[in-house]
Amino acid sequence: MVDSLVESQFIDAIDASRRVYVDVLIDPFLADPQRCPLSQDEFLEQLESRFELILGKVFVEVVESDLYLSPAEAELARTLLRHTLKKSVWPSKIVSELSELSEKAKAHSWSHVLEPLNWYPEACEHRLELKTCLLRVANIVAKVDGRMAAEAISQLRMLDMQLEQHLPEASPPCPDETAENQDSLNELESGQLSKDLIEMIEQETKTSKPKANASKDAKEEPATLSDEECEQQLQQALAELDDLVGIERVREEVKTLVNVCKLQRAREAHGMPVKPLSLHMVFTGNPGTGKTTVARIIGKIFGGLGVLTRGHLVETDRSGLVADYQGQTATKTNELVDQALDGVLFIDEAYALAPEGQADSYGQEAVGTLLKRMEDDRHRLVVILAGYDQPMELMLKSNPGLSSRFSRQCHFEDYNSEELCQIYERLAIANCYTVSQPFREALLHLLGERVAGKDEHFGNGRMVRNIFENAIRRLANRVVESNDLTPDVISTFQVSDLGQQLVTSNDSQCIS
Repeated sequence: MVDSLVESQFIDAIDASRRVYVDVLIDPFLADPQRCPLSQDEFLEQLESRFELILGKVFVEVVESDLYLSPAEAELARTLLRHTLKKSVWPSKIVSELSELSEKAKAHSWSHVLEPLNWYPEACEHRLELKTCLLRVANIVAKVDGRMAAEAISQLRMLDMQLEQHLPEASPPCPDETAENQDSLNELESGQLSKDLIEMIEQETKTSKPKANASKDAKEEPATLSDEECEQQLQQALAELDDLVGIERVREEVKTLVNVCKLQRAREAHGMPVKPLSLHMVFTGNPGTGKTTVARIIGKIFGGLGVLTRGHLVETDRSGLVADYQGQTATKTNELVDQALDGVLFIDEAYALAPEGQADSYGQEAVGTLLKRMEDDRHRLVVILAGYDQPMELMLKSNPGLSSRFSRQCHFEDYNSEELCQIYERLAIANCYTVSQPFREALLHLLGERVAGKDEHFGNGRMVRNIFENAIRRLANRVVESNDLTPDVISTFQVSDLGQQLVTSNDSQCIS
């Protein structure tokens, strides 16, 4: 259960964020509506819609940082949906609702959700206040379980950087305004923000000149972790890797790479020559086989080894690299690489950048820009290309620059029925559901049929998540009218909750 004080602080932080995003834009609009091309109703609708997306992005980025939805986080998600979207959600449906919120939030960039601040530049004077309020929301979510995990701390830093980069710049503050901002910062309760974030914000309020170039700032060396923190992060990441179902060959390849990095570090310590390592990789395999999850863990491993100073993951595809108009792709690609510096850039379905048999100048420009940055920032960037086996092979063969830089390849095999069943059981445990033996046997039979009839669209773990969420819906429909909603009743799956599920390609692609 979430403490009532924490819930109250969470709601207060949401309301404070609304005041410095929605309210500060309403006043200049009402004073001069001609400066905005929207009608009053459209303007208000856009503000509310984008504010909801901002909160959604803040929430899901922190919650998904450790790949686990705790009961406390689920309850906080219900509070967010109820208070912001005026939407009451049953506990049994919070996973699907949060999945929908995550999908919607990720579909919109930070530039898009913060765009209204550009309509009225005077509102940008509140950029520091808005960033502080949003970081307060994120911090409450990060520590709702009673502790601040290493992944959450890393994500808070990433969120701070994203807000700094995408919030429109205000004009330089006068001395009185700087003092006023400092007074406002000092009023924050000491537990509301992590120490690192408070120091970042304090540094900003002491600076009389705004940052001139977000891209340039992104290249500045961030603070490194202590040896003890690095070792802790490394061991935690390796434990996460060991905990994944299946992927034995991938796990072995990653651990070999870890050992090679340790050997390199030991040789450097003794003043011995070392051969430069290429850490860029290619992940091949069908959807739902854990490629993104392993990429995130690899980032943490490299961070723990000191190969990367942060080890965060930036995930994208062709749409995140290629612009709509000629000449803009290089800028867009560079901006994304800047976000990934000191971490891992994961490009899904990378072969879309170089479609077979097609002349694609935009895709070529993105690839060329990426290759240059991989060389210029070779000590600060790891790139992982992912996708189906054959298209990835053709892409690498078609471009010598790619094939020479991506010498490491990991293939993710499809899961067998027992492994898929284990994935389902872990989803159930993580979300406080119970899998009885009869249910497990029926589930294993169903998964065996799916595996036997699989095609190129087989969804692996994504299919299991879809089955899991469908089972929750059937459980809810089965028990909701009961007069005895005990914990056992509302959390135990029965065989009937599997329904009459047929082998369809839709199941494999419903959840991403």
